[in-house]
Amino acid sequence: MSIEHPYHSGELKIQEALGESSIAHRNGRAVSHSIIKGALKFIDQQVLSVIGTFDLKGNLWSSILIGEPGWMKAEDDKSVQLDLSSKVLGAADPFWSNIQKNPNVGFLVIELQSRRRLRINGVLQDLGDQKFRLKVKESYPNCPKYIQKRSFELGSVESLKSISSTGSELSSEQMTFVRGSDTFFISSAHQNDKLDVSHRGGRPGFVKVLTSRRLRIPDYSGNSMYNTLGNFSVYPRAGLIFIDFEKSRTLQLTGIPTIHWSLPDANESTGGTGRFWDFEIDHWIEAPLLRSIEVSDLEFSPHNPKF
Repeated sequence: MSIEHPYHSGELKIQEALGESSIAHRNGRAVSHSIIKGALKFIDQQVLSVIGTFDLKGNLWSSILIGEPGWMKAEDDKSVQLDLSSKVLGAADPFWSNIQKNPNVGFLVIELQSRRRLRINGVLQDLGDQKFRLKVKESYPNCPKYIQKRSFELGSVESLKSISSTGSELSSEQMTFVRGSDTFFISSAHQNDKLDVSHRGGRPGFVKVLTSRRLRIPDYSGNSMYNTLGNFSVYPRAGLIFIDFEKSRTLQLTGIPTIHWSLPDANESTGGTGRFWDFEIDHWIEAPLLRSIEVSDLEFSPHNPKF
């Protein structure tokens, strides 16, 4: 059953200001307190997901979870079991300490090969032995827009060592990595018990590196729900994660977003919206994935703006 009032004040204000309230109302009917029946088997088959968590200071972090099919399994339409004991996530990831203090999470299940994705917001129950149950608060499928299609094979768990580095300013090599990325994921929040995790994609170069601590991201037209920007407007913190498919590593960033509603956009890098948001980096963590990834058949989304 759909949620009667799926939006908070920040989302509603933006929808109204941009004249998209009616579209948002229609699309909001997809938001439910349970997982749609057709997505239950989809969850069981997946290898990749992204989870968003709060740290003690209220900062947001996004973490990549990746493993062989079966590590996540829908028990029913209200709960998903996550088995992280099978080397799905590195021991140094902030996820582990964050959930000890705040079990509220945002969760995104995504299949890059088919461009399908499903959002689940909820609460983690610790079952012991690095196993968890995700109790669903909200769930809905997202459209495939801006997802780059790619297939990949997972290598062995032993192929990489879990050694991470941290900092507050990006190195020149990291800035090159971010500039060349075509995909990242973002966690945002309404308050400290409601998170969303979303996907952002575009042609390489769509993320601009303004300085070693500031990024600029175009905001393309979407489903008119404005979950992420709505969250920014009431809780100006976010957690980004970039994944380097070639080197099997991730770059996690936590910091502060600032929305720009109308900036000069001569190259139409926003696809005509004129909207951007800047991201001021407070802290970063770079770490290898626990296994290598062999990527093939990259196909850029036909919806990506050309700039």
